[in-house]
Amino acid sequence: MQITQSFSQSLGFLTITHPFHPLHDQSFQILKVKEVNGTRMYSIHTDSGIVCIPESWTDRHLPSIQAISRAPNSPLYLGTLKELIDFIKRKDDLQTRKNIMIDNLSHMEVFS
Repeated sequence: MQITQSFSQSLGFLTITHPFHPLHDQSFQILKVKEVNGTRMYSIHTDSGIVCIPESWTDRHLPSIQAISRAPNSPLYLGTLKELIDFIKRKDDLQTRKNIMIDNLSHMEVFS
């Protein structure tokens, strides 16, 4: 599958984020977007000429759910999600106990 767009439409800019790439942290206008063997590639114009950069080396790359779930500062961090689930369970348990106590008290009032 090949994806291309006309030069009359702006494809925007990207920043190279790969830490070891010589153009790291530099932004370039996207000339063309294509897919090669399942990898989205961006053609950009640099001082050295036109270069193809894989999406995973740019700020356009979306990290995988596995990477996000391992980052402690992420809202999807598995440890945080487990803590949230445990909190909700405890809260539900307390609400259930409270409801049982209210039911018991209301039955006691009927018999008094």
